[in-house]
Amino acid sequence: ACLSSCYVQAQSTECQIDTKKVFDNLIKNIANSMPAPPDLEIVYTTKKTAYISSGVIYVEARLIDLLCGSDNFESKIAYVLSHELAHHYNNHGWASTTGFTYYTSAGQSIDENIDFSSERLQRKKDESQADLFGGFYSQISGYNALLYGEQTLRSIYDEYSIKDSKKYPSLEERVELINYNIKRSTDLAKIFKYGNMALAIGKLGTARNCFKEIIKNNFVSREIYNNLGL
Repeated sequence: ACLSSCYVQAQSTECQIDTKKVFDNLIKNIANSMPAPPDLEIVYTTKKTAYISSGVIYVEARLIDLLCGSDNFESKIAYVLSHELAHHYNNHGWASTTGFTYYTSAGQSIDENIDFSSERLQRKKDESQADLFGGFYSQISGYNALLYGEQTLRSIYDEYSIKDSKKYPSLEERVELINYNIKRSTDLAKIFKYGNMALAIGKLGTARNCFKEIIKNNFVSREIYNNLGL
C-alpha cells in the first residue's frame, strides 16, 4: 500500500515539474512584455481547475493529477495553460473572476435566471480568441494543445461535475470552438515556421509577407516583430 501511494505522489510531483516547464516554454515563445508575463502557482484547492488573479495563473494540483500519466500530458496541460495565458494577454478581464471552467472565487457555479445573451456572446468570442491564441503559441512551442483540447475539456468537466451555465458557452459550444480553431492555429503556425525558414535562407519578401500575415491576425510578440524588422 505504501509503495502504491508513494508512486502516485512521485508521479504527481513529476507532472507538476513538467507543468512548470511547459508554462515557461509558452511564456518564452509568446515573448511579450506588455502586459507583463504572469507567474504560475500550483494550488491545492479543488473547485476552480485553473484561473487568473493579480498577475498569477493558478492551476490546481487536482487538475494536474487528472491529466498526469495520460498520453500527451504536455499537450493537454499546454491547452489549459495557453488558454489562461490568452485571457491574460488579450485583456479578457472577466476571466480573472471566473476561471477556466466558469466558477466564482467562492466555488459556486454562476447560473442566474436572467438574459445573459449579449454577455454570453462576448464570452464565446473571447473563448474562441483564447483557443486560437493558445493553439498557435502551443504549436510553435512544440505542443498540439487544440488537438487534445476536446479530450482534456471533457475530462475536466466530468471530473469536476461541471454543469453548463446560461452566462457562458456550454461544453458542446466550447468543443465546437476548439475544433473550429484547430486548422486556423495550425495554418498560422505553419506560416510562422515558413517565415523563419525564408528569413534564414534570405527570401526576405516571403518572410516579410509571412510575418505580416501573422500580425494581421493579431498575433504579436517580440520575436515576430524582431523578425519582421530584420
